[in-house]
Amino acid sequence: MLKNNKGFSLLEILIALALAALMYGLFTYTSKDSRSKLNEAADNIEKAIRFGQDESSLRNSIVRLNFLFDREPQEYGVEAGPDESFILPSAITSEGDTQDEIEKEKKQLEATNKRFSLVKEFDEKNKTLSERVTLVGFASSQQEKLITKMQGALYFYPSGEKDNAIIILGTEEELLALIVDPFSIETRRVYRTLEKKQEELTTIWAETAKELFDEWIKEK
Repeated sequence: MLKNNKGFSLLEILIALALAALMYGLFTYTSKDSRSKLNEAADNIEKAIRFGQDESSLRNSIVRLNFLFDREPQEYGVEAGPDESFILPSAITSEGDTQDEIEKEKKQLEATNKRFSLVKEFDEKNKTLSERVTLVGFASSQQEKLITKMQGALYFYPSGEKDNAIIILGTEEELLALIVDPFSIETRRVYRTLEKKQEELTTIWAETAKELFDEWIKEK
């Protein structure tokens, strides 16, 4: 028995170490690539926020950054609207709304959307999110519930102010919450690594996004 128990050969140990190094390298690369994609998407949205704020002052009218959840791929665009006398729409569809509420909100959205048009100086068409990045949720001081479908809009005003807002982006590895301050030109980024559970990715996104939203509400 002792004679047959030779243990691992040097070659076997080297192969095992090489495989471990390869797996670690792949994991590290994937994580860094995921963070890079999130930051790229956040950078582009921050550019749109700065443009929207400046454009509102220049036009002396309300401007919005409009997020379209249900497009494939998801889109967002800077749109110009009416002057300050415009009455902003109420909060729109989120989880838990009844069918009657959804239909009412859809009509409000249709009426509101007719009063806004794409700002061609920013882009000729809506922008799409970076590859592998998903718009998971949005909320603002105008719509203080977590929006996860249809559309959500961040409004800018001629006074130089904008909505307090949270924009949540996700990859398979983590979520990024982009916190928008109503007065400052700076935004804040909060990253949250996703826990690996025996659940669908969309469920994990929803749970983690709700946690980030609740934290944002408490901070306001």
